[in-house]
Amino acid sequence: MGEIYNPEHWFFKQRNGKKALYLDKELVDKINQYAEQKGKCPVAICEYILRTGINTVEHYPQKEITFDVDKL
Repeated sequence: MGEIYNPEHWFFKQRNGKKALYLDKELVDKINQYAEQKGKCPVAICEYILRTGINTVEHYPQKEITFDVDKL
């Protein structure tokens, strides 16, 4: 069996149970730069912003959305 099917392999851990989301190359570059400045994982930042934004819009449509990336 290939290495990527090993549940302890980094590739398996990162992608298992997830689907691809394609973003503009320039946006990905900005996310990576921002993540590097903050010392955070770019995937975690994207998931946090998307999850917080969508949940806020769904449950509190009149509320302003704020993100605290430093707390990640």
